[in-house]
Amino acid sequence: MGYTSITTNYAGDDIGDILELIILGNEAIDKGMFHVYTDVQKQREITKGYVAGNLIGPYQAYPTTPSGALSFVNNLLVPFKMTVFDLFNPIDFQSYWQEYQPEGPLAEKVLDPDIMKVIVGLYTKKIDNELGGLIWQGDVAGTTFTTWNGHTLTGKFNGIVTKAIADAAVVKPTANGALTQANIVTQLTNMDALMPDSVYREPAYFFHMSTASARLYLNYIIQNQTYKGPGVSDLGPGAITNDSKNGTDTRFPEAYVGNGSTLDTLSFNGRSIKNYTGFPNNYILAAKGSTNPMETHLFVGVNAENDPENLIIQKWRPEADLWFLKANFSMDVNYSFSEEMILYKPS
Repeated sequence: MGYTSITTNYAGDDIGDILELIILGNEAIDKGMFHVYTDVQKQREITKGYVAGNLIGPYQAYPTTPSGALSFVNNLLVPFKMTVFDLFNPIDFQSYWQEYQPEGPLAEKVLDPDIMKVIVGLYTKKIDNELGGLIWQGDVAGTTFTTWNGHTLTGKFNGIVTKAIADAAVVKPTANGALTQANIVTQLTNMDALMPDSVYREPAYFFHMSTASARLYLNYIIQNQTYKGPGVSDLGPGAITNDSKNGTDTRFPEAYVGNGSTLDTLSFNGRSIKNYTGFPNNYILAAKGSTNPMETHLFVGVNAENDPENLIIQKWRPEADLWFLKANFSMDVNYSFSEEMILYKPS
């Protein structure tokens, strides 16, 4: 996690040690699914190389005709400029935390660094939550998604799922309506059958879904497994046990979550399931995820060169008690190798 060194007129102090980069603190980024480019000032290409043709042919002592064709296709990261702005009154903290009372005369109140941590933390959590929705389901035109969890998804940048919906090269199984506890395994099975051999054994190839959808799957496992321990899933589906009465094994054929399973340890057919609060319900994306640009389909571009986490906390007006918080940043998301990705959509 990086930090930004910023000086404000707040006592002339450098408060970089208490400011985390908002963009890199997002849930989807924290789970290591995206490679982040931090120097995208205008745009950056995510280059995909392809070789077509039959490269291997009969022996030629003097070859003259190429047997293949090398080509490149670029997806673009074009960061969209955004601003966070709000006003607050630090004197309010006198009512909330007595130990954090601003010091000095009323006209020269100085914010305590601990108060600053609290303020920045509150805004960071809110921004992280909003960015979580935009990363997956941001929709500039509002064609598919408009709001999520009270946040506006339109007019900023298109998220990964939004772009995948419009991408004809992304593999899409037959739509069978909203995900339910009764049909989610069927949809996962259909997606598993469509996975290209080139990525099927990739350890970084995951199912991505919303937390609500992952809970549907977890509840399906809990209600259908043949062995239930005292906890939610003390003995996870797929775990091998010895029945002392008849010597048989207890298995759960289509899933394995391991002992003490939780939403973050779910898997299907040996493939890990990643869940996110900002992912759209009723959608499932199969795609590689990693911080390594050579091992992921998912990318984030931010402008950390000219437009970093420019977070300013200063007095709003000389005669006022109000302070303002302002943060500028630029961001976009995209992916590579569409044909290796699979998207289940309800309709």
